[in-house]
Amino acid sequence: MKVTILMSTYNGERFLAEQIESIRQQTYTGWQLLIRDDGSKDRTREIIQDFCQKDNRIQFVNPDSVENLG
Repeated sequence: MKVTILMSTYNGERFLAEQIESIRQQTYTGWQLLIRDDGSKDRTREIIQDFCQKDNRIQFVNPDSVENLG
């Protein structure tokens, strides 16, 4: 069974890498991580993109306009 994890972040630079690494280090490997950024002004997007390159289970899901999508 594949587990989907949804993460939403805003200016998460301080803890984001630690949060993502915690997920990556789980013993269960059948997961995918979808991350959405809410217009961060810090290095959040860069951190997300770096992790997407390291691990194909991580996806940066960020449409141009995210208002009223859910």
